[in-house]
Amino acid sequence: MRLQTGQAPVRILNMKINYIKMSLFDAPKQACLVHACNAQGAWFSGIAKPFKENYPNAFLVYKEACQTIPSLGKAYIIRDADHYIGCLITSQDFGVRKDPPDLIIKNTRKALAEFITALPHNTPIYSNRFNSGLFEVPFIETENLIAELNDSRIWNVCDL
Repeated sequence: MRLQTGQAPVRILNMKINYIKMSLFDAPKQACLVHACNAQGAWFSGIAKPFKENYPNAFLVYKEACQTIPSLGKAYIIRDADHYIGCLITSQDFGVRKDPPDLIIKNTRKALAEFITALPHNTPIYSNRFNSGLFEVPFIETENLIAELNDSRIWNVCDL
């Protein structure tokens, strides 16, 4: 396993984003499964809980990184089992202490830029509608960042 390191949203049309009716965890082998995380090293609820259950080694690497490296706005790509796990650190904390939506988007921009640069170009990308669950950021705002920062790759958003 290795570790690498106020205006209303405007919908960008010409995106390379596919929406797929499937579980994120059914993505093909060698794909990178991406989700938003907090900087506390905690995967307790939301999509993070099944990530922790399915990829316990990735959780341990993520947790240790959060304890030793300033992580907010960072992207970690961790190899575990048959997938790469992309952890985008978009909020300092979680629950009632989560960051406000504008700060989450600011950190998502930084983390996505780092992620896209670090991930090998031929690695398929799959995610959920990250930031839109427990972080309560409308997905259109994250979707716009993906469209803006993503290069020519297809980004698959799993929606089940």
